Amino acid sequence: MVSKGPQTAFLPWELLMQLGFGRLGLSSTAFWSLTPKELLAALEGATFLSPHNAAPPDRCIFEGMMKNFPDERTTAR
Repeated sequence: MVSKGPQTAFLPWELLMQLGFGRLGLSSTAFWSLTPKELLAALEGATFLSPHNAAPPDRCIFEGMMKNFPDERTTAR
């Protein structure tokens, strides 16, 4: 019996295959040649799992943005 290593036992392989084959367009050979760390880096680079994707601004921040960057000019030309 082959036991899974601690690094890969928790990975959601079905989801990773869907993203790797579907979204990234990887071939089977390319997908299975990647380490889990490389695959996650590729997905992050494609902005799917990027830690830089923040939650939308709350109401207070949004209103401040609307005030500082209005869609229409507030002064006459």
